[in-house]
Amino acid sequence: MRKSFAALLLLGAAVPAVAQEQFPATLVGHAYLPADTIVPAPADAPDFVQSSGKFTGGPFRIDAEPTEAPAFPLPGQPVQGFSGIKTLGDGTYLVLTDNGFGAKANSPDTLLMFHHTVRTLSLAMST
Repeated sequence: MRKSFAALLLLGAAVPAVAQEQFPATLVGHAYLPADTIVPAPADAPDFVQSSGKFTGGPFRIDAEPTEAPAFPLPGQPVQGFSGIKTLGDGTYLVLTDNGFGAKANSPDTLLMFHHTVRTLSLAMST
């Protein structure tokens, strides 16, 4: 075990470090998504997911109607951010929402959803 560890250390020392190439860029804009952005679940989705966040209070389901933000359950599905983005080549994008409320245990009523942007995004980098 010691010999293989020492060999790995020597091999790591022998590999030259490669400097990362720099690409100067200028931020020309940013997107803003309010934290309380909620969208309706698809019409053909089960009733169970027409509201979300019913499991965020621990092991017990929350069935009360929300009285003030951000009370749970939410009247729809949260759009907390995006895990992926794909250009469709026509100036619009397909984005995948982040999944749930942070853990499998408190997110069984949240959907992974794709959203097709209505507005085009315009990002530019200067060189």
